[in-house]
Amino acid sequence: MNRLQFASSVGLAALLLTLASPAFAHFTLMSPPPNAPADASGGKGSPPCGPDSAMAATPMAVQGGHMLTLQLQETVFHPGFYRVALSIMSRSELPPDNTVYDSNNMVLMAGGAGQSDHADYMDPPVFPVLEDNLFQHDTMGTGMYMKDIMIPNVTCAHCTLQVIEFMAQHGSNGDAGFFYHHCADLAITADAALPAFNPNGGAGGGSAGGAGGSAGGPAGGTGGVSGGGGAGGMAMGGSGGGVFA
Repeated sequence: MNRLQFASSVGLAALLLTLASPAFAHFTLMSPPPNAPADASGGKGSPPCGPDSAMAATPMAVQGGHMLTLQLQETVFHPGFYRVALSIMSRSELPPDNTVYDSNNMVLMAGGAGQSDHADYMDPPVFPVLEDNLFQHDTMGTGMYMKDIMIPNVTCAHCTLQVIEFMAQHGSNGDAGFFYHHCADLAITADAALPAFNPNGGAGGGSAGGAGGSAGGPAGGTGGVSGGGGAGGMAMGGSGGGVFA
């Protein structure tokens, strides 16, 4: 076989492999439905919402103070974990992406050089983070993940549930850093029979995270972040749920 024939064969094989791959998705938010369900980028794009930057015309109706099933599929494997956060009044309430480190424990910046090794996480999570270090994995599994998430007992016409994936052993994806992002807009109605959730009450602040930092991190790594106190704690009180326009 000459070089031209070999190059043609390799090129054809690469094309067939590309066509056989599941689009270019990295993870697909299946439930609740993302704002751009037809998007095939798998969460690629700038924070906080990646391809789901446009607001949903009809947010999904959800009962506050109750569980909501989160389901996603990881179609391109990366060791790492997921984080879930909720904004009530504005997407500007969504927290920055977790701090990421290389194997020498040096902080990596979005758009900069370096390969991710591990990232900070909250343990326990502090609002607006609902879950952190979720679906932590460093081996390829079925790629399908599901968990019931507690939704705060509030009423809001256009809340945003953000789901992000941290990728270890990966370079930066431009200003998206070492993460993929999806968002789903929710219309939450508080349960009047349950105590109201006050997102601005309490002392706030997260506790230190577990040793190891994250998937792909070295044993005894950075672990979670320490909370700073102040507004943002998960205080409960009263009845009928908080109401937010």
